[in-house]
Amino acid sequence: MGKQYFLGLEKGLGGSGEPAYPGGPIFNPLGFGKDEKSLKDLKLKEVKNGRLAMLAILGYFVQALVTRVGPYQNFLNHLADPSNNNILTSLKFH
Repeated sequence: MGKQYFLGLEKGLGGSGEPAYPGGPIFNPLGFGKDEKSLKDLKLKEVKNGRLAMLAILGYFVQALVTRVGPYQNFLNHLADPSNNNILTSLKFH
């Protein structure tokens, strides 16, 4: 991969020199990951957290498709009547 730039602001941002992760004080304001090992560990945790968030959003979509209402309305329905509005009663087998 050729040398990439971050809008020409690399020196001002104090970036890491890695195009995929600019780093620097703006992207890492609390200064986490002082050494290479901890920085690599934090990057891995960030990727895993992003994947988990994508699965959560997929769950929202599946829930909306199955119940025909959104997650917030499902939550309100469950709070109003928990024994009749749960996952078992939402899945109607015809």
